[in-house]
Amino acid sequence: MLARVIIVLASVVLLAGFATAQDVTAIHGKWIGTSEDDRGKVLVIEKDVIVLGGTRIPYTTHGPRTIVLGGEDGERAEWSLAGDVLTFTIEGEASTWRRDGKAPAQPQPTPRGGNPLAGKRPVERDADPFARTFSGDSITRTLRAGERATYTGTLSVDGAEYRTEATSKDKALRGRFQVDGEWYDFTATLDGDRLKLASDGATHELVADKTDRPGAEKNPGGTTPGETHPESGDAPPALEGVFDGETTRFEHPRGWFACELPKGWTVYSQDDTGLIVNPGLTQSDTLDAIVFMLWGRLEAADQNQPVAKVVEKYLPKMREVLAQQGLQIGEGETPIATCKSKEVPGAVVTLNGRTQQGQTLQVWYGSVVKQDGWLGAGAVVMEGKAEAYLPKVKRIFTTLEPKPPERNAKLEAALVGRTFSSSQYGRVTGSGHHASYSFEAGGAVTRRLMSNVPSQPGLPGASTDSERGGRYEVCGDVLYLYFETGQESAQVVQQGGKVTAIRIGNAVYE
Repeated sequence: MLARVIIVLASVVLLAGFATAQDVTAIHGKWIGTSEDDRGKVLVIEKDVIVLGGTRIPYTTHGPRTIVLGGEDGERAEWSLAGDVLTFTIEGEASTWRRDGKAPAQPQPTPRGGNPLAGKRPVERDADPFARTFSGDSITRTLRAGERATYTGTLSVDGAEYRTEATSKDKALRGRFQVDGEWYDFTATLDGDRLKLASDGATHELVADKTDRPGAEKNPGGTTPGETHPESGDAPPALEGVFDGETTRFEHPRGWFACELPKGWTVYSQDDTGLIVNPGLTQSDTLDAIVFMLWGRLEAADQNQPVAKVVEKYLPKMREVLAQQGLQIGEGETPIATCKSKEVPGAVVTLNGRTQQGQTLQVWYGSVVKQDGWLGAGAVVMEGKAEAYLPKVKRIFTTLEPKPPERNAKLEAALVGRTFSSSQYGRVTGSGHHASYSFEAGGAVTRRLMSNVPSQPGLPGASTDSERGGRYEVCGDVLYLYFETGQESAQVVQQGGKVTAIRIGNAVYE
């Protein structure tokens, strides 16, 4: 959850000018591809020319962190630099590059073919009810309850995750999980406090999180109704230092949440994952604070967990990504605290840091979770400006009304058998880039990326064609795409009640 928050925040900080101002000379040099379609390729950026695979492509600068390939009438490419990681974005498709000489990141476990449960040695464990997280013998199974005794979630075996769906009757569970596009059946039964998971003749006994108890109805903040709060031993206290002046109500245009904005504060920009708030600044004001709101879906392992534990889990990632932006973040000014919010308990944290120029700053962030969605508000504030901004940011946070969209089986079914594509062509270089997403029954999706750069006098051409399978689901009109390389989100575009396109960032796939 917070990892996504900080990745977006880091980009905001960079673009807003807290980090060192950058021009195109900052990316001159040799780079090695790290994204799926460019892994291992060599990219050399010189003054006015990019060299890729022996092909020399002229470019011109076109505004901050934007270049145009092939001259003024060519393809527009936006770039951002985070430490030694360079990201290029063309028509919504991003590629990442590592400055030559830096060690690459270690690869994550990838799913293997065949049924990973067959042949695993059973381990005797205790267990809890179905809609919980169970683990044992390098196996973790997480399910969340749906309507009419249905469940969806993930099965993790030796670090590789697989999509899972199931139905229950009495104390028995019957379902399936998907590996490399193939489905495997499993059954699970409750015997007292034991959950027996069986597939292909192999049976395993798993144990649930000890904080989960049979029959306990938990709220999204991690407490059972009528109980005291686990972090404090009492009900969560109200957040201190909250602005109590005049506000205006903000409703997300697609109904995902609502909140109160201090008078004079307005939404500056927004997309499907977050928004930037202008805290009353004019063109003549100095940029003393960046205020943001972000939202998304919880990872399966973080569902049914207290929100403070989820925030704590991602603090190391938060510091790592901010460090890539030149912001050195120390320990929290105060420990992560659980507090009362409008509808569900929330967690807040304050961190101290410095810019590359030695300026002191604070990062304040608060988050709430509801069902399988999360919603947060926060700010990056320069030294001496906390009192001017943080009370009002806290007002936004304490008035958050999360309304996570429900699973939309109708739109999921409407995507089956459809392929959505987008193409772009360089008018000067003659290069072409094509991307498509094909949807199949059972929640499977295939992404195909193709590009072609024609040869030029004395230079060879270059082409790539890659394909990757994953899975998808739709909540409200938000399309979530899950690949080994990470999660993507998009909007399902409808006209006249029919699905006509999907929108990923600024790119529309018809």
